[in-house]
Amino acid sequence: MLDYLEAPNSIMLSQAFAARHNLKAGDSIPLYTSHGRNDFLVSGTFKPIGVGEVFGGQVAVMDIYAAQAAFNRGAGFDRIDVMTQREAAAEVRQALRARLPSGVEVNSPGVRGENTKAMVATLSRGLLVSSFIALLVGVFLIFNSFSIASTASGVSSVRMRLSMNTTF
Repeated sequence: MLDYLEAPNSIMLSQAFAARHNLKAGDSIPLYTSHGRNDFLVSGTFKPIGVGEVFGGQVAVMDIYAAQAAFNRGAGFDRIDVMTQREAAAEVRQALRARLPSGVEVNSPGVRGENTKAMVATLSRGLLVSSFIALLVGVFLIFNSFSIASTASGVSSVRMRLSMNTTF
């Protein structure tokens, strides 16, 4: 089952994905990566369960290090998803925190949603402040335009009065 780890361009496909695209072990599948189009060797299929059923089971699995190289993700990990039974989640979270180095966060999926919500709220407040500043600038420009226009008409009316009062 883990033979796909041998070749850096091998990939395992879910049975649903393989059937939909008429692919079987030994076939080649093109993927567009950061290096352009690359052909990957289908090393086998699997029946997805649990989180693998997301997107209707249309998923693929490949070695993490090969995926990092293929998709230019560097040598580090930015996220690892772990699926557990709901009852064991707190215990698994504590065990991971105890074993992982400092600086690594262990969060539930809900925390990621809360972080996204907080970032969107901050962006919304920034846009509101920017809109208010733009409104103030607009009001200032309009007031300035009226001020200049009224000053110009006042100067012309003074000129007209001076010319009417002038006698030769």
